[in-house]
Amino acid sequence: MVARIGRDLDVTGVLQTPDLSRDQRGVNTPQCGNLGWSELPSRGDGLEHLERACLPAAMPGCAFEPSNQAEQRYHHFLDVLLVGGHVCSVVSLIDTIKHMQDPPMTNQPAQRTGGPVEPASGRLFIWGLVGVLAMVIFNAGWLIAETWQGPSYSPIADTISDMQAQTAPHVWFPIACFALGALGGFGFAMFGLRPALAGAGKVAAKAPLLLAFSLLALGNSFPLIPCRLSDAGCTASVQLASPGGLTDAIVAGIAFFILAFLPYQLWHRLALLPGWRQLKPVMFAARVICPLAWIMLALSTNLPGMPAAGLVERVLAASCSLWVGALAVTMIIQSRHTGSAERPGATGATDRPKPSSDVD
Repeated sequence: MVARIGRDLDVTGVLQTPDLSRDQRGVNTPQCGNLGWSELPSRGDGLEHLERACLPAAMPGCAFEPSNQAEQRYHHFLDVLLVGGHVCSVVSLIDTIKHMQDPPMTNQPAQRTGGPVEPASGRLFIWGLVGVLAMVIFNAGWLIAETWQGPSYSPIADTISDMQAQTAPHVWFPIACFALGALGGFGFAMFGLRPALAGAGKVAAKAPLLLAFSLLALGNSFPLIPCRLSDAGCTASVQLASPGGLTDAIVAGIAFFILAFLPYQLWHRLALLPGWRQLKPVMFAARVICPLAWIMLALSTNLPGMPAAGLVERVLAASCSLWVGALAVTMIIQSRHTGSAERPGATGATDRPKPSSDVD
């Protein structure tokens, strides 16, 4: 195995030895396997790999020839070590080399015990920033657009979807904002949050995927609704009879349903990672407010006159955006503190969540 000392020395070389059989080296030599500088050349003369517990040294014709530009101090160290014809302890050799090693390179990704190399902190930071901007852009789409809808439009009575109707002024603005917010939210959840929470294992593993696709669906504006309810002659039946109105009712309804009830499932995953438990108050509030707002919206849209449907939908949209944005902000903070995705128990066994308090 070209493993331990080869890595410690950061050098690849070939140990050239004279013709020496096993009997000449001693029958009591323990069989410990290959040391690890490199494999001996196959000469067909019975030579085998160096053994773990002994090192045949300073014999005529022995030389360590690096095949790359190894540091001279390592080469010199080996030359000195291999003088005298004695058998060297591999344990002492390894300990000495480790004391001579330079500090590890800081530009390499951290390798955590029991898992693969974690995502770089820069990547998590960027996707966290994308998630924050996505929520800002999405909400700006309906907050700004409602300022030019005219006196017949009421933010309390009329829904956000009406600003995407064919008859709405400057309809391109909310459509563009919703699309950009949806794409950014999808990227944040799929390529940022999902790998950042990978250390939680299989617990609620599909929650980030559900978040990603629900945010993507929420940004859909096509086909367009034919008219606004505030327009003369436009009714809810006319909207639902059109492809645009029916598509909006189904897609937006399902997307808001997932976003409203997902915090409960997602929290089970977040609670396993110590750095994410600070979101407990946010997720607890989202688990109460978002489902309540969705139920109220479902009731309002099915009552005659749709009382306060616009206000309830805005409360739901803002609440969902806030808890998603809180996830993005937390991921930015974690990327700066830990430098990589977090794993359970990274801060010690005492930090593991208690099912009776954190997960409930």
